[in-house]
Amino acid sequence: MDQGVIRSLKCHYRKQLILRILECYDKNKDCDISLPDAVVLVEKSWRWVRESTIRNCFSHVGLTKTQQTEDDGEEDGNLSLSKWLEKHGVNNFSQNEIEHFECCDDDVITSGEVSEEDIVAIVNEKRNSIVHSSSDMEDEPGPSIADTKAAANVLNNFFATGNIEEHVVDLFKIVDKKIDELYIKSKTFQPKITSFFNVVD
Repeated sequence: MDQGVIRSLKCHYRKQLILRILECYDKNKDCDISLPDAVVLVEKSWRWVRESTIRNCFSHVGLTKTQQTEDDGEEDGNLSLSKWLEKHGVNNFSQNEIEHFECCDDDVITSGEVSEEDIVAIVNEKRNSIVHSSSDMEDEPGPSIADTKAAANVLNNFFATGNIEEHVVDLFKIVDKKIDELYIKSKTFQPKITSFFNVVD
């Protein structure tokens, strides 16, 4: 197989390793990476490898299908009812019955009528609640990106050792990836030379 996948995985692993080193540096502690930590880093790195990279590696070797049917690109959720029934071999209904079923609830009222005064009152109420909630939020500073990254690492360890449903772990991985992006973004600035020296009064 083409080596693009491996090269991409190694590149992302190095990035994750550097992030871990920076994280330890920010906390002023030694960066000891154990075998379980390395496995977590490899798994996180694999999530960064793009699907197109994997697909291209297989196509370079010639292991991809050359002909794809028209229906392969369409998901069942995007098909109209008549096409979905046709795709799944259901021919028990006439076109008239299908159209009647598709539009049977078009005239159903799903909400009451609202006057202009009601709309203005709702908007003013929302505006007041936003002002009150924002004044409450100003009192508490939010967590720093370093705190957020540390919390994500704790959750990663918990998910690695716990018996958690796979879809929950997959959803967390999306959040963890975004936290990594924000952490990288917070570290991509040019510091001043004086920030590397301890100033003695």
